[in-house]
Amino acid sequence: MYPAATLIGHGLPSQGYKKGSEARLVRERLATELARIVDFDPQVDDQDLIDSDDLLDAVACVVAGVDFVAGDVIPPTDKEREQAEREGWIWFKPPQ
Repeated sequence: MYPAATLIGHGLPSQGYKKGSEARLVRERLATELARIVDFDPQVDDQDLIDSDDLLDAVACVVAGVDFVAGDVIPPTDKEREQAEREGWIWFKPPQ
């Protein structure tokens, strides 16, 4: 599910960026959109994300953290809370 839930929460494509004939084009779009959400280190540019789906996943993880800190996530219900903490559920931004 992760990082798909984070990407979906930001209205971004969550499939097709790892493999396939269109993967590079999808990564180009994702790199552009993710750069609007987080300020990349000067040593990381869009081309790095286009070239590496693993790096793109890492940036999606950072975005998930930003969403969490901002409180812009769907938390588990009180009933689910104990299970979520035990299993380490990922909290994610509500889909746009």
